[in-house]
Amino acid sequence: MWENIKTNRISFKKIIPRITRSRNFHLKKMNYKNKAGRLFETLIQNSTSSRFKQFFYRSRSTVLVTLLIASAKDGEQYSLENILERIPRKLVSRTSVKNILDEAVTQEFYFKALDDKDNRRRVYSINSKYEGEIIGLMARYQDIFGELGQT
Repeated sequence: MWENIKTNRISFKKIIPRITRSRNFHLKKMNYKNKAGRLFETLIQNSTSSRFKQFFYRSRSTVLVTLLIASAKDGEQYSLENILERIPRKLVSRTSVKNILDEAVTQEFYFKALDDKDNRRRVYSINSKYEGEIIGLMARYQDIFGELGQT
């Protein structure tokens, strides 16, 4: 009889952590759903809040190209060829990248300049007028994703 009680106590001790893990999983799942909803609302709000954001969210390609150009470190600049080397062809075609660059320059979201080292190359940078919008987007998403890890 004592053996059964000990076995039950051991089993009970093993069950408690499972219940706790299950509860934590449920809380994380609820947290995930809440954050997914907030992310959705933020994407919708951001997608229509300015001309730049409408352009930025137009497609996955515009997001990738814009973020790549924005990520250029001091003294680093991206040309059409550099962009095509960094973004896989499966994700975006050469023609699409060229059209994105041309449209962004036309709308003055990007600046186009001659490369200091090679006059044949054209390099692109984000218009400083829109850097604040990109920083704001990243900060908002960081808030949402940062909260995801918290329970």
